[in-house]
Formats: sequence, structure tokens, C-alpha cells
Amino acid sequence: MMYLLVIGVKAQEKQTDDEIKVMQACLGYLDGLYQGDSSLIKKYVRPNLHKFGYIRSKETGGHIPYRNITYKEMIDYSKMVDSVDTLKKTGEVRRAVVLDISNHIAAAKVEAWWGTDYILLSRQDDYWIIDQVIWEQQ
Repeated sequence: MMYLLVIGVKAQEKQTDDEIKVMQACLGYLDGLYQGDSSLIKKYVRPNLHKFGYIRSKETGGHIPYRNITYKEMIDYSKMVDSVDTLKKTGEVRRAVVLDISNHIAAAKVEAWWGTDYILLSRQDDYWIIDQVIWEQQ
């Protein structure tokens, strides 16, 4: 019985460690975009990222599909934000919630100034990296 208790505690510690690392990836992604830190995008986002979303239509007020956003465009955007201090976001919505973690994959929800992102991540050795994002503008 004591052996099972120790295994359970170790599993919870690992899960907590993974939750922290998934949160770091999600908040690093936001900070990379908010603060213009392309090194965070490079660290936490996979170069073959698939990011797709929905923007609010000015004509109907409903949501319409928006084109894919590439890794390179995210890097370019973060560099542009870095070069113009007034574009840097402070005090904006910056929230991440871990939804689920398995051995090699995880899901999270991120709330940002632009809306809501659902993020899929994968484990890479001892850290987590963002593979896919689907988002919706507020």
C-alpha cells in the first residue's frame, strides 16, 4: 500500500511539472507576441506551426475564417512589436489554462487581447512546444 502511495505522489509531481512547462510554453507564446520577443516564439513554437482562426466580420458581426498564420509571420510580427515600443502590450489579458496532458501531447486554452486560442502542444525531451493553434477573435 505504501508503495502505491509513493508512486501516486511521484505521478502527481510529474503532472505538476508538466503543467508548469505547458503553462510556460503558452505564456512564452503570449509574451513573445505581446513584448516582441522573437526568442520566445523560437523557443516555444514549432517552425511548421499550423495556426488558423476566425475573425469578426465587419459586415455581419459574425465570425469568418481567417487565413493560416505562419511561424515566419509570428517571428516577423514579434520583431515589429519589438521595434515600436507603443505596440508592446502590458496589462492586457494574458491567461492560460491547461486542459489536458498525456505522455507526449497536451491541450491548453489561452486568452489574449485578440481573443481565445486553443493550443495543441507536444513534448520535446524535457519541454513542451506549440504545434497547432486555432483561435477566434473576440
